[in-house]
Amino acid sequence: MLILLKIYSKLLKVFVSLLFCLQLLLMLLVLLIAMHWFTSLLESHIFDFMAPAAEFIKDFMKVFYDKTIDIGGVVVDGTLLLFCMLGIPFAMCINKFRYFIQSHIEYVKNQIYVYNIKKEDEFNKQLENELKVLLSKLNKAAILLSFDVCNMLRYSSRNDNDIKIKKEEAYNEFFESLKVLKNCKFEKKQDKLLILIDEIELLDSTLAYIYFSLETIRNKFKKDSWSLKSYIAIDIYDTKEKFENITYKYLEKMLILHHENEAVCLGNLKLKYEFEDIKTFFVFKKGTYDIIGESEVYVIVKKD
Repeated sequence: MLILLKIYSKLLKVFVSLLFCLQLLLMLLVLLIAMHWFTSLLESHIFDFMAPAAEFIKDFMKVFYDKTIDIGGVVVDGTLLLFCMLGIPFAMCINKFRYFIQSHIEYVKNQIYVYNIKKEDEFNKQLENELKVLLSKLNKAAILLSFDVCNMLRYSSRNDNDIKIKKEEAYNEFFESLKVLKNCKFEKKQDKLLILIDEIELLDSTLAYIYFSLETIRNKFKKDSWSLKSYIAIDIYDTKEKFENITYKYLEKMLILHHENEAVCLGNLKLKYEFEDIKTFFVFKKGTYDIIGESEVYVIVKKD
């Protein structure tokens, strides 16, 4: 269908060009024949080169009309004059017809545009469905967290060991608070805490609880003039092998970005949030970083 419309459009353009050439030639012919007829009356030979064309036109016109005019005893053949009088409106009709064809070309162009948009929408819909199928296979989630504890007092006797103890306290309190979560596995990796969620449907409620728990601990620390900073990275996966070989490396890279008190993720989770219309959080782009080459990193923010 699209190919036929494009061929039809090109043929119309060629036809318009031919009409323009015909109109131009006709106007030129009318002008030269008129000058030949007029100079002949004046017995001038300037336009005698048009004589063969004029004789041909006379013979053709006399098939339909043969009329002479007597002006003061001088017989004048009016055939060429009639040809000129008819040629001008005929050229104007060609011009009108050319503009009509041109408007039809615009209509065909619009049909081609509509057809392309329709095909593009169908293609995008197909890609979206394929993407949904791929995302549906990513049915597990992993969350990697780390903490920093800072002394809020400008002048105090607190040292690095105190900070280390307080940081360990934050880990322990947070770890204890997570025990209420169901279908989750927890593992402490050096100074990081890993949470594995077996059912992706629980990610929303788990993340909401993590935000709540962190805010509770943060407020508690603030009373003792300690500042608790958290860093969270989230990714989704399908198999244990993929998590061990790929996903965990992405989590570590995202965590190194150190986006304070924010949960960051990659585009796959962002798309999953969009398709599943999760109400508790929304996702926005944070920037482009070297995660899987140049990758867009997103922040997951809880809605008010």
